[in-house]
Amino acid sequence: MERPRTSAAVAELVGGELWGPGDVTIDGLDTLELAQADHLTFIGEQAYAGQWATSAAGTALATRGLTIDGHDPAVRAIIWVKDADRAMAAVLAAFAPAVPVPTEGVHPSAIVESDVQLGPGCRIGANCFIGLGAEIGAGAVLHHGAHVAAGARIGAGSVLWQHAVVRERCIVGARCSVGANAVVGSDGFGFRPDERGSIVRTPHIGIAQLADEAEIGAGTCVDRAKFGVTFIGPGTKIDNLCQIGHNCRIGKGCVISGMTGLAGSVVVGDWCQIGAGSGIADHRTIGNRVRLSARSGVMHDIPDGETWGGLPAQPMMDALRQIAAIRTLAPIAGRLKRLVADPPTGG
Repeated sequence: MERPRTSAAVAELVGGELWGPGDVTIDGLDTLELAQADHLTFIGEQAYAGQWATSAAGTALATRGLTIDGHDPAVRAIIWVKDADRAMAAVLAAFAPAVPVPTEGVHPSAIVESDVQLGPGCRIGANCFIGLGAEIGAGAVLHHGAHVAAGARIGAGSVLWQHAVVRERCIVGARCSVGANAVVGSDGFGFRPDERGSIVRTPHIGIAQLADEAEIGAGTCVDRAKFGVTFIGPGTKIDNLCQIGHNCRIGKGCVISGMTGLAGSVVVGDWCQIGAGSGIADHRTIGNRVRLSARSGVMHDIPDGETWGGLPAQPMMDALRQIAAIRTLAPIAGRLKRLVADPPTGG
């Protein structure tokens, strides 16, 4: 995709309505606060519209319907679009530098064991390892140091970033992304005491599977099942440094933010949004289209379509009422201390 160089070219790219000159130069992207005269920025909400007057940016993508004061259409350009965030994503794609990929074929330093099936157009980078009987789909890319263990399957067009690991017999679907240092199919965290009181690991003989177009970020671990499958649904996106416990099942189209942990056997429905740093206790069931605020601690099942937050997590309005109530306790506590120190006298 050719990079747009003017405000008019950006307006054409995103199908927007130009308010101002079409020849404003665009040589980069930045926020309203940091953008320079040759930068494009965006205004997605009314809360940020007031910053346009003092911003140095020459051009802005803006969501239709916002009120934007301080605009001089003789000097600067605003491009009206239905959704500034989505429009900016299209522009970012046009400005994105090409990501270096290994050359087609197998790098001389890579180790490919016997009975491996390599689809056409694969790119296997330096120091990669592909174990006995593994399958790599057409056009898949393994960056430096990626490890695909024996019997694992990588779907067509998927990308394993530097030092990603797909363990034995595990499955990565088509057009997936496995982030740097992420692990698909790590051993589940299962232990039990023996008759001597020692802690003994429970074998986990199942697999982990990413469905088509699923993504997991850098350092994220998806544990293999004790038996059966730990499953990440199609199109689900999991951020960096997340932990998905053994036998979890996550539906399609979910978004899970960083530092989130799911204990074993959690079931998450379709189209859920889970905020950063959340934790879900084992064997909980999260319904479809549920939203969790950041740092939620889920200890109960959640019905479809609800928004929860807090620790322990509860319906969001209940959590907010409790926070508001707690904020009133400080002045009450002060009065109570004074009453205890100097109790009223008399009848």
